Amino acid sequence: LRAACGGNFKKAQSREYKIIDNSKLIVKKLLEYFYVGGYTGLSQDNNSACPEISALQLYTRVFALADKYDIQSLCDLSVEKYSSKLQDHFDVVEFLYSVPDVYI
Repeated sequence: LRAACGGNFKKAQSREYKIIDNSKLIVKKLLEYFYVGGYTGLSQDNNSACPEISALQLYTRVFALADKYDIQSLCDLSVEKYSSKLQDHFDVVEFLYSVPDVYI
């Protein structure tokens, strides 16, 4: 991401970078992380906008996006949130639905 935005590339010159292969919710969490150094989980507003996603799926998808753009600190935060959710409230169905997102 840094190379695309800061190098001698068209995207750097146009100051525009499109992330089109992820849902708006996941990209919103990425931007939230850039601005405040963290991101919130699912709220009622987020859940109504994307009702089919669980908290664990959110964390795995944010991790995948962070990994794609080599944002290690966001990867670490997503792993921490995922692990914490599993320890605090283990839901086998939610866990099983999140597993495919780990292998994207």
